[in-house]
Amino acid sequence: MKSGVSILLVVDSTRTRKLEAYATKGSSMKTSSIVVLSILAFATASYARSPGDAPALSAVKGTVVTVSNVEEIYRALRRLKSNTTIVLRKGNYQLHRPIHIAGERRNNITIRGETDRYEDVIIRGAGMNNKAVYHGILAENVERLTIANVTIGWVGFHPIALNPKCDKVHVYHCRFVDAGEQFIKASSDGKGGGVDDGIVEYSVIEYMKTGPANGYTNGVDVHGGKNWVIRHNLFRNIRTPAGAQYKAVPAVLMWNGAKNTVCEANTFINCDRAIAYGLVQRKGFPDHEGGIIRNNFIYADKRQVKHLDTGIFVASRRTKVLHNTILLNGGYPYAIETRWRTTGGVEVVNNLTDARIVNRDGAQMINTGNSTNAQTRLFESSATGDLHLVGGPVRAKPHSACLKDWDDGKRPSGRVTVGADEYRVTRNSAKK
Repeated sequence: MKSGVSILLVVDSTRTRKLEAYATKGSSMKTSSIVVLSILAFATASYARSPGDAPALSAVKGTVVTVSNVEEIYRALRRLKSNTTIVLRKGNYQLHRPIHIAGERRNNITIRGETDRYEDVIIRGAGMNNKAVYHGILAENVERLTIANVTIGWVGFHPIALNPKCDKVHVYHCRFVDAGEQFIKASSDGKGGGVDDGIVEYSVIEYMKTGPANGYTNGVDVHGGKNWVIRHNLFRNIRTPAGAQYKAVPAVLMWNGAKNTVCEANTFINCDRAIAYGLVQRKGFPDHEGGIIRNNFIYADKRQVKHLDTGIFVASRRTKVLHNTILLNGGYPYAIETRWRTTGGVEVVNNLTDARIVNRDGAQMINTGNSTNAQTRLFESSATGDLHLVGGPVRAKPHSACLKDWDDGKRPSGRVTVGADEYRVTRNSAKK
């Protein structure tokens, strides 16, 4: 296999920049017997702020099957029972069919790398333009599925595909790269419902260049799912080529009856459209309802994004859009849009943008405390997605649904900083 390296700029707990190299390196894979042992699972440590700061995993009890090559993965799936963790040793796993969890109902299944470094385990398809391997992991009829500490990519359709009756999925500290269609796809039941209670956190979702030729892609695409949480992720280059049929694709798309999504403290770099709650006008049920979009960093360079659109799109009822920072650099006239008469009860409060915030086609919103004249000189390193302020903070009244900032730091009880970063003189001014 060929080697490739991408570099991700992240911010550590002291807000000093650091570089992490995510390498895809060819390596031989040893065959070993399947064993049962103790394994690490999720810590209950306080939140960090980016994929490179993901809390370490802590020990739990349970049956664990350890594998060293792709045939051992397929064998483990044939024997899979509830309350089992499949651990992948370091190496490259070249799929010739998806990792498919199907059949009888199962609970508490984990698939994860043996280390806390997702670059240590690479799960590959046959290429994003090759449908020979259409998914990385395909899950059906399973509840409480965890996927952690792996890289999955170069597949014809979805690195992770979730069918209804696959609730409480937790995607933790993974990298997804070069998908033929959507990266994480949760399908609908056809009645306005779908996969519920999903979490995607501390992960990187990216194209190395652009999406597929027809443009049919998204980062996280959830049809009809309720109560999803998407936080502390990096979405990069979720963008479509110049001649694409599908344009302005959202990196996060929650629709087709989805409800109560929380999308917070993510970073979006050079995506066609960062976040969409709802996308179309529907009869019978709203395209999205409820939920919060808060504390996200959104940056786009119009020279690199052919179909640049609004940063946040809301076709939803009773949704809150709070304290986001959006820089579109003249690539699109509106930073935040609400759209259509079916959209109402939307609060758009304390956002910092460099473009207007508008209602379209009869939509209604509460628009207060926002600032729409941001300039790149006010930010730490805007082109790398680091939208911490180095000066010029705008103040506003706090909102009770956004008491922390992008760094998970508490906002003051009085006047607060507009945007995702709470400006503090002792911290931010030292960066000038």
